[in-house]
Amino acid sequence: KYGIKSPSYRTRFLAYKNYLEDNNFKVETKTLFSESFYNDRIFKNKNNIFKLSYFYLLRIYDLLFRKKPFLAIVHIEILPFIPFLGEKILNLRKIPFIIDIDDAVYFRFAKYNNFFNKLYKKKFLYSVNCSKGLFAGNNFHQTFFSKFKDKVFYLPTVINCNEYDKFLNTKKHSNFTVVWIGTPSTTNYLVKIINVLNDLVYYHNVSIKIIGADKSKIKNLKCETLEWNQKTELIELSKCHVGIMPLDNTPWELGKCGYKILQYMSLKLAVVASAVGVNKEIIKNGYNGLFANDDTDWQNAILKLKNDSSLINEFGKNGYDTVKNKFNLDYFKKKYKNIIENIYKSSICNYEKEN
Repeated sequence: KYGIKSPSYRTRFLAYKNYLEDNNFKVETKTLFSESFYNDRIFKNKNNIFKLSYFYLLRIYDLLFRKKPFLAIVHIEILPFIPFLGEKILNLRKIPFIIDIDDAVYFRFAKYNNFFNKLYKKKFLYSVNCSKGLFAGNNFHQTFFSKFKDKVFYLPTVINCNEYDKFLNTKKHSNFTVVWIGTPSTTNYLVKIINVLNDLVYYHNVSIKIIGADKSKIKNLKCETLEWNQKTELIELSKCHVGIMPLDNTPWELGKCGYKILQYMSLKLAVVASAVGVNKEIIKNGYNGLFANDDTDWQNAILKLKNDSSLINEFGKNGYDTVKNKFNLDYFKKKYKNIIENIYKSSICNYEKEN
């Protein structure tokens, strides 16, 4: 859907692109929306119906007339909010496709409209049924699509540890600093602990750094705010002591893949997070991080780390080892390639023989 500013695009597509190309694949990434549309939609909450229609028409045209053969890897859905159409076109043209899911978008309407909720679930069940495979970002997605278990492959969001290792020796801020990184759309989770964070600033001499948030939603938070920047992201994170990831506890959050936590751990930051979804799979409470479920938990956890530098070092080391051993790009890129290669051989090669 979006380009370089989207974490999913960077971690679940671009992360594998060079490796695939080094192994004789020709890879093209094609975003639905332009960067300017993304900026208006995500950062300014503006929707231009004419641009939206234009981009949808461009994608439909591409689906109808793109020269075969090719294998498509689809991030979540081809045409957001429109049931079946994009996947139907690929199916009718006998173009094999794989769906990559790292958000529980099939619950998008769960809180608002029961009819659309059922329709959206059917869309994804239909799409996966027509697909040649599903890349599931966590175990929750695997369970939801368990009826298609033969075509479901566990591929978590991963970290290029070789890149992160370059920042492990960055000098920390002189003052104890807590960091949150995200996008404007995930700022709502942060809003719910503003009072806690302000108390830490005013009464406990804690500094707060916020990267990539919607500033209008956190104007009451005493913090340093930074725009997300790919060139400075890792160095800004590495200067901090503790990374946080607050979440709600609804079906939507159960589909998330814990990218923030993995980033923090890769840089040996201690982690405090909500005990929700994949967070409970990544974090072992008291070993590589701490859980927080209410305001008191958040304050106590952060102060515990502030007052014990040895515990921060211990969590940092254990978290780093967790990512190295379980969420390392190097361990998954061969699996990624092999799955694509097998699907290619069984689907594309048959097409070539027939034509």
